[in-house]
Amino acid sequence: MNLSNWGRWGEDDELGALNFISPEKIIEAAKIITKGKVYSLSMPIHMHQTPYDHSLRMPPFHVLTRDGGDYAAGVKRPGGLQFSDGYVFLNTHGSTHMDALSHVWYDDQLYNGFSGDSVKSKGAKFCGIEKVKGIVTRAILLDLPTFKQVEHLEAGEVITPSMLDECAFFQGVSIKSGDMLFIRTGWLKMLEKDPELFESSEPGIGEDCIKWIAEKEIIGIAADNLAVEVKPEERSDAVIPVHMKALRDLGVYFMELFNFEELAKERVYECMFVAAPLSITGAVGSPLNPLAIT
Repeated sequence: MNLSNWGRWGEDDELGALNFISPEKIIEAAKIITKGKVYSLSMPIHMHQTPYDHSLRMPPFHVLTRDGGDYAAGVKRPGGLQFSDGYVFLNTHGSTHMDALSHVWYDDQLYNGFSGDSVKSKGAKFCGIEKVKGIVTRAILLDLPTFKQVEHLEAGEVITPSMLDECAFFQGVSIKSGDMLFIRTGWLKMLEKDPELFESSEPGIGEDCIKWIAEKEIIGIAADNLAVEVKPEERSDAVIPVHMKALRDLGVYFMELFNFEELAKERVYECMFVAAPLSITGAVGSPLNPLAIT
């Protein structure tokens, strides 16, 4: 099997696996809605408290540049108007987010063969996050801790294709072309127990899942950890190999730091998934407030 989607949707394609989402797929997803309930899958962005990789990224910073103190100090506006305003300084991968297809590459080539040199300090010329206008599709949650009857998977535990298939069978769900896959590892619970361990290691999918991902024709994978894939890596000579093969070769989107706790508690294993990244020209990722609708 050819584990590459390069050229599958044309030489100029910058959307990758999102091409699996057809109008019919969106209609199928809409038919899932019977309760009219909306779940936010985002973690709150707390200044200096949001989980992130300290070795690579600065914590978020939020400040108001106009607040109630200004008016208490005597500021007057025409007509008695009072308002507040503010700024957020935030790493594009420092909270609940999605990776653009320009986020990871090797051999000096991005997804679909675009040159790595096209990613510059001002942004990515190709496969930037602004190319993703929005995502609407069916999503399947695989709740691995519930399936395995544990609180959470262990640090460094490798999620295999058979584990994913067995969990899907246990839950009575099937994964179809164009689906978004949610993987709950329970690792989010470690954020309060041991923040250092949460960042230094994690359960996640292994390299054997790459072929499985290609065969399922899923559009992306979201997980409740920092990298979707297992840390440390299975091989000492490989750095985020699942990112490189799935994102760069297959055009499959990775999304991290999702909160699936409410979905898991209510045993919501199928939903309509809606997400739209910020349209930041040339950005290699974007914060998200992803929604599950049932």
